[in-house]
Amino acid sequence: MLPSKLPCPLCAATVELSEPERSQKTFVCPSCGQEVDLRDNYDFDKLVTVFTPANEADRLLAMSALEGAGISAHSAAAVVQDLVGFGRLGTGFNPVTGPVKIQVLESDAERAREVLAEAMDD
Repeated sequence: MLPSKLPCPLCAATVELSEPERSQKTFVCPSCGQEVDLRDNYDFDKLVTVFTPANEADRLLAMSALEGAGISAHSAAAVVQDLVGFGRLGTGFNPVTGPVKIQVLESDAERAREVLAEAMDD
């Protein structure tokens, strides 16, 4: 069963889950409005940030490289960048929600960093 509170894998907002959501491992994030399905037993206690992209192009390149390497990754806070305040406002990220963070399971972190170093070096 999931914990009663956990970060949304899409926007990183803390979500309080009801008993049915915890047992079914699915919920709709009240912050970003996206449906989240955690039935694949993703372990949120072991997520680590491996990359903070400077812009959307870098985020897309990083996610593509990780997917190509078979590494499951999430772009925390990516969905809400343009929903709050003035959006990215020339900084590359929303100052209210903070920068986007590419996160992977702790067990994949070292390999993910290697993949990203190679991909971002090209």
